[in-house]
Amino acid sequence: MLRSGGRRTGTQPEVRQITDRRRKPRDLDPETGKSGGGALSLAGSLARSRLYRAALAKELKKQLAPVNRKLDELEKQNEELKKQNEHLKKQLK
Repeated sequence: MLRSGGRRTGTQPEVRQITDRRRKPRDLDPETGKSGGGALSLAGSLARSRLYRAALAKELKKQLAPVNRKLDELEKQNEELKKQNEHLKKQLK
């Protein structure tokens, strides 16, 4: 409903009031001259980097699984060959 003067009545704020609220300057830290939003953006970037690192670690683990299996096989072969070598050395003495 409109009152005289073209203003709305009711509980909703005017568009002008909403934009004024958004344009308020942030409180600045007197020592650094920066707003408190810097800490929030740093926390957000840290969370994103942790998420990225976790996703990267998971993908690398998945890709390295066949390589790790092959490495385990080669280590077992190496141990067997060492045992055979020791056995042959004992036979030569």
